[in-house]
Amino acid sequence: MNLEQGYYGSPRWSWEILDCAMPMTFDTYSNCAHQCVYCFAYFQRAVGGAADDYLHHRVKAVDVEKVKRMFTEPDQHAKQFAWYIKRRMVMQWGGLSDGFDWYERKFRKSLELLRFFREIDYPVSISTKGTWFLQDPEYREVLQGAKNVHFKYSIITADAREAELLEAGTPSPDERFRALEELAKLGIGATTLRFRPFIIGVSDRHAEAMLRRAKDVGCYSATTEFLCLESRASGTAAERYRQISKVVGFDVWQFYRHNSSMRTGLLRLNYDLKRPYIKRMEDVCAEIGLPFFVSDAHHKEASAGGGCCGLPADGPLSNWNHGQFSHAMMLAKANGSVRWADIEEDAAGLKNIAFYKAEGYNAGNTRNRANRRYQTMYDYMKEMWNDVRSAMSPARYFGGALVPTGVDEDQNVVYTYNKPFIEMGLRVETAAQLLAMVDAQETRREDGGDMAHVAWPVYVLAGDTPSDLPAANALDDARMNYAILCETNKAMAFADHWPTAEIVVLASTNGRSGTKASRARAQEQVEQMSQEDGASGFWLIDGGVRGFLDSQGREVSARAALSAAEATGGAVGVRADLPDARATLTRLEQPKAEVPA
Repeated sequence: MNLEQGYYGSPRWSWEILDCAMPMTFDTYSNCAHQCVYCFAYFQRAVGGAADDYLHHRVKAVDVEKVKRMFTEPDQHAKQFAWYIKRRMVMQWGGLSDGFDWYERKFRKSLELLRFFREIDYPVSISTKGTWFLQDPEYREVLQGAKNVHFKYSIITADAREAELLEAGTPSPDERFRALEELAKLGIGATTLRFRPFIIGVSDRHAEAMLRRAKDVGCYSATTEFLCLESRASGTAAERYRQISKVVGFDVWQFYRHNSSMRTGLLRLNYDLKRPYIKRMEDVCAEIGLPFFVSDAHHKEASAGGGCCGLPADGPLSNWNHGQFSHAMMLAKANGSVRWADIEEDAAGLKNIAFYKAEGYNAGNTRNRANRRYQTMYDYMKEMWNDVRSAMSPARYFGGALVPTGVDEDQNVVYTYNKPFIEMGLRVETAAQLLAMVDAQETRREDGGDMAHVAWPVYVLAGDTPSDLPAANALDDARMNYAILCETNKAMAFADHWPTAEIVVLASTNGRSGTKASRARAQEQVEQMSQEDGASGFWLIDGGVRGFLDSQGREVSARAALSAAEATGGAVGVRADLPDARATLTRLEQPKAEVPA
C-alpha cells in the first residue's frame, strides 16, 4: 500500500464544539486500519463523495510541513485555528482515525509530528489502540519523559474473544493495558483508560475489573461514553449492528430504538437507563482514587471536571478550552446555577470562526449554512444556549441535568443544576418547583433524609430466585451501593439480574440461603470482611424486606431509614414478605490508630 496523491486536510473543528474541552481535532491519516464495527467515524465517512476512498482503504496523510508552519507561525498559516494555537490549548489527536495504527507503522508521519510537538512543547492528547510503536526505539525516545503528551487507550472489554469480534484489527485488551503501563513508565504527562464506547451486554460485565486494572497500570484517569447508533444507517452499517447483536446477545438495534431519547437521527440511550452503570463506575473510581470522566452527553455532571477526556488537573495538559457547555455544567454543579456570562469570555475565540466556513465542521444542509451565513461559531453557541427548544441547548442536550429557570439582565437564559433529578431521579414539572426543591436540599442531606449519607457497607442476603429480591429493589430506588450474598451456583444468575450490585459468594452452610443457618454464616462472613476492610460497621438485610419504616412507623426510603439508624443507634423497621426478615446494623470495634506525639 502507498499513500494517495495529495494531502489530507487536518485539523478540523469537532462536531461537539459546543461542549468540548479540545474542539481542535487532528488526524494524521484519512483512514483507519482498525475498522472496529462500532466506529462512529464510519457513519460520517462511509457516505458522501469520499465514501469510495474510505471503504476501499485509500489513504492520504497530512502535509507534515504545513502542519508545522501552523504551529510555528500561526498568524500566517493557522487561519481560524490561530487563536487556539496561540493560547497553547491541548489538541485532540485521533478524532476520526488512529494516528498510531498499521498505516503509521509504514508511513511514520505521526512520528515526525511527535518529534515536532515535543520540540515546541505543545500539549497533545492522543487517542489510540495501537501498541506496536512502543517496541520501536525511535518512538520510545521521543516519548521518554514527554510531559506534553497524554495517551488515551480505547478498551471496551477485558475479553479477548469479544474484542476480536468487535475490533478485529486491534491488539488484544491485555496488550493495550500493557501499553498503558509502559507509557506510564516512560514518564509521559498522563495516561487514561478510554472506556468507550461503553456497550451494554459487553462493557458492563467487565467495568469494575477494567477500572481497577487501569489504576494498577498507572492511569491518571478513566473516561466513558455509551455507544450511539445512527438510525440512517446504510446496509453496511446494519450488518455491523447485527455483528454487535451477536456479541451482546440481543438485538442492539431494537434495544436502541426502544430505549433512546429520540427515535430518529443519532440514537442515544436515555439518561435513566444509564444511571446504574455510571453510578457503579463512579463509585469504583472513587474507591480506588481514579478520577472519573464522562464524555457522554448524559451524566456529564459525574465528571471530575469539564474536560471529559480525562486530562490532568495541572501542567501543560491542563490548559483546555473552558468556553463550552460541559464546563458550564461543572459551574452549575458547584454554584447551583450558571449564566452565559460565566463562559462567554473563554468562548470569545469562536468569534474568529465564521459558521459556514468552520473547518471540517458539519454545518448541516445548504439551507442551514445560508441561514447562518453571517454568524460566527460564537454566535451559534450563544444561540444554542438561549434556544431551549434545540436538541443542542443545555436544556435538552444533557438529558435534564440543567433546567432553564429564568433570564439574566441581558436576556440570556440562566440554568439551574437539577439536583432532585440527578441525585434522586425525581422529575420536576416547573422551574419554581425545582428552585423550591433545591432550596430544601440541605435538610434532605441530614441524617434521616432521602439524600443522607449511609456510612457502612450494605449487604443483602439473597434467596433462591434473582427476580424475587425486593430489598435490592428498595436499595436501587434509593440509589444506594450494596452487595448481594448468594450461593456459588447462583452467582452468575444474580449478577445478570442485578448488574449494578456487587456479588459476594456466600460461604457454604448446611442449610439453604435464607435460613437461620445461612444468615448466621453470612453475619460471620460479612463481619470478617468488614474488619479486614477497616469498616466500623455493616448492614445485613434479608432479601425479603420490601420497604423501610422510620421510628414513627412511617414508610421512608432505604437511605433515610439506614442513615437515621446509624446516627441514633436505633433499630430499623421493615415491611417484609417473611415474618423474620429484618435489617440489622452491626457496629464493630476497630483498633484505634495511634496519633503521633
